[in-house]
Amino acid sequence: MRAELAALYQREMSEASSKSGRAKLASRLVESAEASADDVAYQYVLLRAAEKLAIQAEDVELSLEISTSIASAFAISEHKARTETLLKWASIRRPLPHDSRRLLANESLALVEFIVAEGFTTDAKALCNFAE
Repeated sequence: MRAELAALYQREMSEASSKSGRAKLASRLVESAEASADDVAYQYVLLRAAEKLAIQAEDVELSLEISTSIASAFAISEHKARTETLLKWASIRRPLPHDSRRLLANESLALVEFIVAEGFTTDAKALCNFAE
């Protein structure tokens, strides 16, 4: 399935060398995923690829929108999907712009309040470490 995706979007992926190019392609993949609701495996691969591109583009808002799409399309709790996305940001080792860091920290801390109340302490601990 991923090989199919790579073949289908090969030209676009090779041209998406800039952050804005990656963000545009991520948005296009989300649109394709929404149109592919009848093929859930393909939809999942498209959304995960879009999420990866959004993170590479350093587009925090887009990546979180995609996590919400993943949650709603696949009956995953939104807090879990958002936590996974935020923790992917934590693995980035390059400096991010101040606004991106601030948004990530705010999103992480807001999510911690909810997940502590729900009893998901492992997720809360990971997000608190990231928000530091």
